[in-house]
Amino acid sequence: MRKVVIILLVLCLLLATIGCAGTSSAETKKQAESKKQTTTAIPSPTGSPLPTFTAALSPAETDEPVPYHFFKVEHTASGNVTMDESGKAVQSAIGILCDHAIYGGGGYHDSYLVVRTNNGILIKDLSFSDGSGCYTDSLSLHDFDGDGLDEMEVRETIAISGGGGQYSTRIFKVSDKEISTLFDSEDENGDMFDTGFSGIVRDGFRLEVRNSFTGYKAVFDVSKKKEYQGTIFDEKGYVKWLEEISCDTFYEASPEDVDKDGMYEFVCTQYVSLEGHSDYIGDAYSVLKFDKKTKTFHVVKASFDFQK
Repeated sequence: MRKVVIILLVLCLLLATIGCAGTSSAETKKQAESKKQTTTAIPSPTGSPLPTFTAALSPAETDEPVPYHFFKVEHTASGNVTMDESGKAVQSAIGILCDHAIYGGGGYHDSYLVVRTNNGILIKDLSFSDGSGCYTDSLSLHDFDGDGLDEMEVRETIAISGGGGQYSTRIFKVSDKEISTLFDSEDENGDMFDTGFSGIVRDGFRLEVRNSFTGYKAVFDVSKKKEYQGTIFDEKGYVKWLEEISCDTFYEASPEDVDKDGMYEFVCTQYVSLEGHSDYIGDAYSVLKFDKKTKTFHVVKASFDFQK
């Protein structure tokens, strides 16, 4: 029952924020839980706009220690994400609405990507496959697949630990009256998108980094890394303990038309360390471009910036 109320409020809040009027309908809690990562289409609403886009929700009948919920519009945008019946691009209002559930001193939120089109309202539950929420950092619109319409890039923080964190980058597209996923930096098993980087230590205090997709190769002098001496290398520079590099999630993913062809690419940055040493050793840079034939993103440029 709580899920029904949440979805209804999500719809109402969006309508108030983007100036659209409305009454709405929603799926039941059972349906919603069985359709994670699905899109709900709602007919165009009519009526008077609500005066506010935030609301408080009384504690539901549950054993969960939830003092209260409140909704907040985290991000809004407007762009040509869909076409009318004549094939002409039309502007749509887009927003990310979050249900913040506060647990003591901590918190999380469930997020919904909502798009208002001429045919109604589309909702995408942004929860991950395990049902967890996240912190939504940004919403931006760019044409990544070259069809003349905007896709919606959503950047999210999944977890923060110390000075680093785990991040998600997803691109969504409005197609066939639903919101589909064009790109996800993690697959359904939680594995990161493979940017093709590999690296290994070599005799002579050297670190060799390669990229399998572009042919990039570089060798770096790590002799000034005192923490590696006596552990990874002996005093003469011979490898004592074989180490390979480990690339983290995209802590930066910036849309940019690198080749100036009208299609945006992703310029991505990954934190890199050695597998047995979590200390930062550099950044792996890659440019991801959408391939119209395979309908997937590929690495077209790569480089590595070693932190001396």
